[in-house]
Parts: sequence; C-alpha cells; structure tokens
Amino acid sequence: MKGLLINNETALSVMAVALAMMSLTAGAALAKSMFSYIDPASVTAIRFIMSAVFLTCVLRAWEVQLTRDNIGTVVVYGSMIAGMNLFFYLAIETIPIGMALAIELVGPLCVSIVYSRKRSDVIWVALVAVGIAILLPTSTSVMNLDATGVLYALVAGAFWGLMSLRGKKPAGNTDRRRRL
Repeated sequence: MKGLLINNETALSVMAVALAMMSLTAGAALAKSMFSYIDPASVTAIRFIMSAVFLTCVLRAWEVQLTRDNIGTVVVYGSMIAGMNLFFYLAIETIPIGMALAIELVGPLCVSIVYSRKRSDVIWVALVAVGIAILLPTSTSVMNLDATGVLYALVAGAFWGLMSLRGKKPAGNTDRRRRL
C-alpha cells in the first residue's frame, strides 16, 4: 500500500500535468480559431516564433552553448516538437480537439506502458487509458470522423512518444555557460 500513497512530489507532478493539459487545450482552441485566416503550418510557425521569443527573453537562451556535439540533439528534438505540433494542428483542422488529443495521447501512453517500473505506474497508466477511452468517439460517431484527421493525430502521438523518449536523455553538464 505504501507505493499507492500520494506524496507532495506526486501531487505537484499531477498538478503540473493538469496545468500543461489546460494550456495545451487552450492553445489548441486558439490555434483552431485561427484556421479560417491561416493554415495549420503557419499557426505552427507562429507558435515556434513565440516560443523562441519566450526562451530568449525569459529563460536566457543565449547562455546555452551550442557545440558540434549537441547541435544534432537540438535539431532532432526541435524537429520532433515541430512535427508533433504541425500534425496535431492538421488533425484539429478536421476533427474535434478532444478527439485529436485523445488519439494523440496514445503515443506517450504507449511509452509509459513500455517503460513502467513501479506498481503505482500501472494505476496512473490505467487512469490515463480510462480518460482516453472516455474522450474517444463511440462506434456511431467514429464514422463521422475524418480519417485523415485521425491519421494526423496518430502521427502527432508518435512524435510525442518519441519526444518523451528523447527527452529522457541527459542534457549534459551545466556550468556558468549552460550546455545542452
């Protein structure tokens, strides 16, 4: 029973995930509202420009020292983030945000299942699976979903799963000039 207790660290983690999901869905709703003016690829580009400004201004990105050893990691990780966002935005152009998100969550859920090590992990994965099942369409409404949108959501999920795996790699040492 000890492994099932929720401590402060777990509560903080759950809260962080909840806030991240609220941010993600609010951003997706804003992005979807822009599709009548610009295409999903342009929305993705705008999101990346805004992220670059944030990283530069708030997180002092200029202190990160790019080297020949880490530039590949940065490009690969950035490409995964771009792919995940682009395909998610392409998905929500034709299917509801909740459906796209539920389908996309299959990617990181699969990673969680494969790399689960503790009993409590199984409970969290099961809770996520139940949440996904609740969001997924019923058999009658599945016929109304655009197949291309579903495929885009699955590709976005694959990028998210790969990004989760790649993000586990240590970023290297940190000193006065932070390195990746």
